[in-house]
Amino acid sequence: MKLGIFALLLVAFAAPAMPAAADPQLTGKWTIHYFIGGQEGDFACTFTQKEKDVAGSCAGTQGQATFEITGKLDGPAVTLQHKVEYNGDQLTLTYTGKAESAEKIAGSVSVAPIGVDGDFTLAPTK
Repeated sequence: MKLGIFALLLVAFAAPAMPAAADPQLTGKWTIHYFIGGQEGDFACTFTQKEKDVAGSCAGTQGQATFEITGKLDGPAVTLQHKVEYNGDQLTLTYTGKAESAEKIAGSVSVAPIGVDGDFTLAPTK
């Protein structure tokens, strides 16, 4: 029995640890690629980051108006939010994601109050 426990512990500690994604640093130019309710597109954003707070402005790449965006970082977790007007209605888009690497954040996006959801990726603009 002792040999079995020893072997189990040996295997557990010998297994390589998965490296955690580094906490994102968002200052600079980034692109949000979204897929929401069958619609796909990109926003070109410029962010500034102060500790865990993020602020910036974005513009659609198909000529949409510029909008302000704010957010918070919590380790590798990122939450961003902005408001847009669509067909006369005020919508709030909330992006909730996690850093997969220093150059990719991915997650889901929800649109309130209409209850439409989708996916997004955030990557540095090249």
